[in-house]
Amino acid sequence: MEHIKIIIYACLPMAIIFLIINNIVSAKNYAKRSLILSILFIGNLMLFGGAMIYDYLKFGSSQFTHYQYFLAAAAMLLINLGFIIYNLIQAFRNHHKITNANSYQKDINQYLYIVYKFGGMYYLRKERNDSKEVYLGDCVIFERGVFFYDEAFSSYISKLGVSINDYSYVGSATANKKKKMVFYCFLVDLADDNNLENFERISPYEIVNLEMLDLHKTLIMHILIGKEFNIEL
Repeated sequence: MEHIKIIIYACLPMAIIFLIINNIVSAKNYAKRSLILSILFIGNLMLFGGAMIYDYLKFGSSQFTHYQYFLAAAAMLLINLGFIIYNLIQAFRNHHKITNANSYQKDINQYLYIVYKFGGMYYLRKERNDSKEVYLGDCVIFERGVFFYDEAFSSYISKLGVSINDYSYVGSATANKKKKMVFYCFLVDLADDNNLENFERISPYEIVNLEMLDLHKTLIMHILIGKEFNIEL
C-alpha cells in the first residue's frame, strides 16, 4: 500500500504539470513540447538527487536505503516517457501530413472562385484578354501552406477587408490542363460594397450577355444557379 501511495504522489502532480504544458504549447509544435517535458524531467530528477544526498549527509544513512526516491523517480520517468513518446508520434504524423500536403500542392493549383452580391447586383472583375475585355469572378490561388478551401476563404476575406452578411460554398470544378486546377466556388452576400473598387457592378440580367472566357462563364453560371456541383471542365 505504501508503494502505491508513493507512485500516486509522484505521478499525479507530474501528470497535471505535463497536461498544462501540453495545453500551453501550440498544438502543432509537438517537438517543442517534447523538449520542454524532457528539460522538466531532468530538472525534477536533479531535485530528487539533491534531496537524496541532503538526507544522506544529514542523517548519515545510505542513500540506497531510501527506496522511496527511486520509486518516485521511476514513476516520474514512466509518466514523462509516456508524454514524450505520444508527442513524438504526433510530431511524426504531423510532419507526414504536411509533407503529403506540400507534395499535393506541387502537383495541383487550388483556387478560390468568388462572386460577390450586394443590393441585388453582382460584382465581377474585368480584365483584358488579347484584344478584348472579359469578365470573371474573383479568382485567387491558395497561399502556400494553405490546403483547405474554408481556411483559404476565411484568410482571403479577412485580408480583402469586406463586410459580409452571409456566404455559401456552392461547389468545385476541376480543370485538367498542363497542371491540374481545382476551383472552390463561393457566393458571398455583402453587407456593403466598400473595398470593391476593382470590381464592376453588374445587373443579374446583364451577366448572360457579358464577354467571358468559357471557363469563367461556366463557373459564374453554376454559382448563380446556387445548386451544389462538382464538375470536370
